[in-house]
Amino acid sequence: MENIMRVASNTDVKQLSISIIKRYESSGECKLFAIGAGAISQAVKALSRARNILSFNNVELTYYSEFYITHINDEEKTGIIFSVVLDTAK
Repeated sequence: MENIMRVASNTDVKQLSISIIKRYESSGECKLFAIGAGAISQAVKALSRARNILSFNNVELTYYSEFYITHINDEEKTGIIFSVVLDTAK
C-alpha cells in the first residue's frame, strides 16, 4: 500500500482532487484508500471534483472500488480502495 494515497475525514477535498490528477499524470495510476464514512465521503467528493476539472480537457475520469481489510492497533478494519481510470476518447 505504499503507492496509495490515504484519505482521512479531514482531508481537504480541493487539495486531494489536484493530487489525484497530478498522481495519475505522473505515474499513470492513482489509488485512494479510505476507512470510515467521513474519509470515504471526502474521497468521493475529491474524485467528483477531479472528474469535473478533467472534463474541460475532454478527459473522462472513472473509478472502481473494492473492499480492503487491514489491521490497525491489532484491530481489523475494513476500508475501500478507489482505483482511478482516465479515458481521453470522449
